[in-house]
Amino acid sequence: MDKPQQHLLDALRAALTGGVPSSCPGTPEEWRALLDLAAEQRLLPLVLDVLVPAARTAGMEEEALRPLRREVIQGAVAQGARTRRIEGLCAALDRGGLRPLLVKGLACRRLYPKPDLRLSGDEDLLARDGDLEAIHRALTGAGLVTQEGDSLGRAQVVTYADPATGLRLELHRRLFPEESEAYGGMNACFAEAFRHPVSLGGGIWTLCPQEHLLYLILHSLKHFLHSGFGIRQVCDICLAGAAWGAEVDWPRLFRDLEAFQGGCFAAGLFTIGEEVLGLGGGYPAGLRAELARDPAPDVAPLLEDLLSGGVYGGNTEARRHSSLITLHAAEGKGERSLLRTVFPSAKELSRAYPYLEKAPWQLPRAWASRVLRYAAAGRGGAASAPESLAIGERRVALLRKYKVIR
Repeated sequence: MDKPQQHLLDALRAALTGGVPSSCPGTPEEWRALLDLAAEQRLLPLVLDVLVPAARTAGMEEEALRPLRREVIQGAVAQGARTRRIEGLCAALDRGGLRPLLVKGLACRRLYPKPDLRLSGDEDLLARDGDLEAIHRALTGAGLVTQEGDSLGRAQVVTYADPATGLRLELHRRLFPEESEAYGGMNACFAEAFRHPVSLGGGIWTLCPQEHLLYLILHSLKHFLHSGFGIRQVCDICLAGAAWGAEVDWPRLFRDLEAFQGGCFAAGLFTIGEEVLGLGGGYPAGLRAELARDPAPDVAPLLEDLLSGGVYGGNTEARRHSSLITLHAAEGKGERSLLRTVFPSAKELSRAYPYLEKAPWQLPRAWASRVLRYAAAGRGGAASAPESLAIGERRVALLRKYKVIR
């Protein structure tokens, strides 16, 4: 682990537990490296909130501290505006007899000592099929606009944006893409979600603790099968495990996770929460019993992966391209083919090249675009096929280590 990563983890532990960071950047270069890493992980206001006082105590000049304090304030103010907007939208939907279930986002932010310092890139609402049209009318009537190219139709998720606050809202008919061989079956775990919703107050409804914690872990597992995810998601999961633990049937949770080979993976996340983030003191007895029954392997490689790929594992093009290798491995299709990385199927490329959805016969055109981008690597471009292959093979080994694939 390098010094910026250690500074980030020390600050994050202090922010989550109310302590003081055990280390602080000492040079302008160290500060720049830490700020870049914190921004990449979407944790900048959260860690700066504890690092600014520590830096002042260490003798850092007020002139240097001023822009850091401003970053904290601006982040909190912007997040606060987005939070009030989603709260108002959910309250309006509730008054209209519509109760989509909010997942992640706001529900997780409320677990943090200072909620508005935990930034959310978007908010997610799960809706009944029969309510989608009415919710769509309510959201657009409230001034939200759909992302270009998105339409309700049979889409599994439609994205909306609020021009005034920057809120991004995703309306889901299913929590996971149904067509995915690797994780489409995860939707079955939430088939009864609307039969026992939980109120967060103010007309906001969410999954029950059992299902919500399962969803947080499976959502991270999905990203782990792609190109990875960041340390913020581990904070969410471990804080939720501590806060909701008394209402969770822990043996059942781990049985449900094992259906997707996620038990060892989850144990690794909770172990990081305890050993690195200092959150283990809030773990309930049921979780401790599960961790003692089947301890996670060494979590250092998992932690390194979390810190090296950005908030959703896509901080480099090579890492994003490598996701095809890990997905093929998870689907049992083999992971060693360089051709699969450079020449994936139309289905796999449809997100990057939307025209493939209506014109899959244009797949060779998409392949040519990718090959040209790979070739540019030799002239200072963004990514090369061998680099993607190396990352993919390393991450496949990580999936095996945590028993996500056999």
